[in-house]
Amino acid sequence: MVQGPRSLFPKVFDSSSLISIEKTKRMPALRARKDEVVLPRKVADEVGSQKSPLERFIRKNPAVVADLTPDEERRYLQLLSEPNIDAGEAAAIALAESRNYPLVINDAAARRRAQRLGVNCIDWRDFVNGRVP
Repeated sequence: MVQGPRSLFPKVFDSSSLISIEKTKRMPALRARKDEVVLPRKVADEVGSQKSPLERFIRKNPAVVADLTPDEERRYLQLLSEPNIDAGEAAAIALAESRNYPLVINDAAARRRAQRLGVNCIDWRDFVNGRVP
């Protein structure tokens, strides 16, 4: 079981944030801070399914992918049953909440849900521009 990178400042990413980083050609910022990146396997599977810069990033940096623990999996299933929360968002929120990591997330409804759970949320633009620790 891969548990993700060991960084002093890990951050969990949802799919939409990663796709925004890729579309705006900010992959160099993601690669430069790869030791901070944690992707739930469900997110990695969503964004890494096609030949793309994200797929190459995940293939070259397999340690960024984290499997959910049994408790995180239970939390994921609870979150997945809520309206307006998709599989990648539910996995990212469950992992961030459990491990007390900040969450880089775009979707407003999922962000509000994560914040209600006490998860610190970060905008992807702040991450790529170095405005977060």
